[in-house]
Parts: sequence; C-alpha cells; structure tokens
Amino acid sequence: MTLKTDIANWDAKDVSVIQSVYDQYSESESFADQLINMLMDEPVQRGATWLIKLFLENKNVMTEGQVALLLDALPVMNHWEAQLHILQCLPYVKIPEKNVGAVHRNIMDITTSDAKFVRAWAYGGLIEVSEQYREYREKSRKIIQKAYSSEAGSICARIRQASKKRPYWQEILS
Repeated sequence: MTLKTDIANWDAKDVSVIQSVYDQYSESESFADQLINMLMDEPVQRGATWLIKLFLENKNVMTEGQVALLLDALPVMNHWEAQLHILQCLPYVKIPEKNVGAVHRNIMDITTSDAKFVRAWAYGGLIEVSEQYREYREKSRKIIQKAYSSEAGSICARIRQASKKRPYWQEILS
C-alpha cells in the first residue's frame, strides 16, 4: 500500500484509521511533500489536509514553499472539511510575505461560507494574518467586529479563542 492509497481507503470518519496512517508514514522525509502533492486530488483532499494539520500540530515544520502551496490550495478545496483543516493550520505556519495578500483575500471570501465551522475558523484566520502582518489589521478589524456582533455564539467563541493572548484583538472585542 501507499500513503495515497491508505488515505483514499479512509472513510473520512474513523479518526483512529487516519491516525494510524499518520503513524505509519509521518517519519518519511517526503511526508509533507507527498501530502502537498495530493491537495488537488479531490478523493484524498480531506485526508491529506487532516494529515498536514496533524503534522503541524505535532510540532513539525513546513518549508516556506510548502506553506505557500498549502495556502494557495485554500480557495480550490472541494470539501468544506479540507478548507477547515487548512484554516486550522494557520496558527502553526508563517505565511510567506509574497502570499499574504492572496491568503487574506481568500480567507475574507471564506467568511461567507455556509459551513458555520469553516466561517468561524476563517475569522480566526483573519486574526492570524493580521498578527503576522499588521497592515491587515484594519481590514480584518471591520470584518471581525461585524461578525462578533452578528454571528452565532459558537462563532463568537472561536473568535474569542483566536484573540487570546493578542492584546490588540482583546481590546477590539471588549
């Protein structure tokens, strides 16, 4: 079996199965590259993005080029869970300067998603972008403030979580 075959065989529900795929393949030096190369392959998008998120959560690092490819894939993910996983990677990566404008625009677009969970993480993504690149604070502030006053409580909770330990955002939201 191969990494791609094992991801394709995952039912997208059983976390223990995808965790075992991670355990089996994550030590490979080409693991991140293999996953990045699968991002445009719809049948394995959810599994590949889930594994990338787990890879980063486990304190692994991606190169600037890998991060750029990951973030470039955000607007073309065919499944909301794949978008969600990429948004959940943002706190673990340094957004390449050359990509930040497109990343910010793509995340702004995703704040209108029908999927509430994706929308919530998109707002958190705007906070992350503006923490890494302060010139995006003003644009993000308007969107975040509007969302914080009009979105569901679960979305506001995600915004509060994303703003923790970030004095600028805590002041804006208080």
